[in-house]
Amino acid sequence: MGAAQNDEDEIRNYGREQHERAEQAGREPVQARKEDVRRQEVAEREQRARQAECAACGEVADKSDMTVLDCNHAYDGDCTAQALQHALAGGKTVEEVQ
Repeated sequence: MGAAQNDEDEIRNYGREQHERAEQAGREPVQARKEDVRRQEVAEREQRARQAECAACGEVADKSDMTVLDCNHAYDGDCTAQALQHALAGGKTVEEVQ
């Protein structure tokens, strides 16, 4: 059996699973798929809202793991530590080091 046939079987099985889930929940299959897509989109938006890009290195991380300044610039833990080390030593800022 070729890869294309396996893909087709997977798609068919996924469709059957979605249909069965919809029937169990008392919904129409198309409506169930739309609700699944909406739920996924909401989850992705919520995840993006919880994340920020480090102003120094560009890495994306969860805001709860970052230092976020009043100006909304966010710095990950490594860059925050590096900035503090340089500041305490009278050195350069994180942006100047990068």
